Amino acid sequence: MKAIFFFSKSKSSSVLFECANTLIQISNTPTTLKIATNIYVQLLLTITDNSVKMVILDKLSSIQSQNPSYLEEQIIDITKILSNQSIDIRKKALSIIRGLVNERNISSIFSIIAKEVKKVAHSG
Repeated sequence: MKAIFFFSKSKSSSVLFECANTLIQISNTPTTLKIATNIYVQLLLTITDNSVKMVILDKLSSIQSQNPSYLEEQIIDITKILSNQSIDIRKKALSIIRGLVNERNISSIFSIIAKEVKKVAHSG
């Protein structure tokens, strides 16, 4: 387990992705889920390949179905993906975000989504 935690600090996207996948597969403790979620969100924001982003969004969706509290901490970062050009990426991100909105974060999340809708309306 120490080796996997060591790899979670890697600069390589592929190493980070495999590290997160391994963490999810071998353990579902709060620590491993939190680290894996952080890695996935970090990759989501840095990787440019939309097919990889879709895979990561699927992984986040899976984590959300198991325990959404790990993603609630990352909701602001997840909303950043709404600026992606791909409608499929935006739909998948919105689906995840919709499941994370609650009384505590609705005003800030609504504000971010409204800004993104305005951007899309003005660009298209």
